[in-house]
Amino acid sequence: MILIKKGRDSMKNKGFSLLELLIVIIIVGVLATLLLPSFRPARESALNDEARANLKLIQAAEKIYKLEYNFYFPAPAGSTNTNEVDINQYLKLALPAASIKWNYSISTVGSNFNASAARVDPPSDYTRTWWTNSSSEEPPCIGTAKACR
Repeated sequence: MILIKKGRDSMKNKGFSLLELLIVIIIVGVLATLLLPSFRPARESALNDEARANLKLIQAAEKIYKLEYNFYFPAPAGSTNTNEVDINQYLKLALPAASIKWNYSISTVGSNFNASAARVDPPSDYTRTWWTNSSSEEPPCIGTAKACR
């Protein structure tokens, strides 16, 4: 003989109470609050890799531009270009236009060029600028040791 329970006892096992749901939400919130600061260094490190890679692309594109036109972009010597649209057009690159992460600029100095990537609105302890020129092998960083990792 099978007894079927009806009423209050059968409702207890069908779902979560509001209190249980609130406790789970609070625990997840506390864990997220504790873990969120540890993600910033990883994010900034990934952004550093992006800037270095883009500067290496600019460096390679500048060398090709000089082979084609016999001078570096932008010409004439002493001029500066910080417009990613022009950099993309003349150097045939695909840097993010109006980047919310980096401001890219290129200037010519004599028969050389300097290119830099400055972090846009960084956290206060992550302010830095990466740069390269016609002779550097690896883009160096100007900033704190924490920011340049």
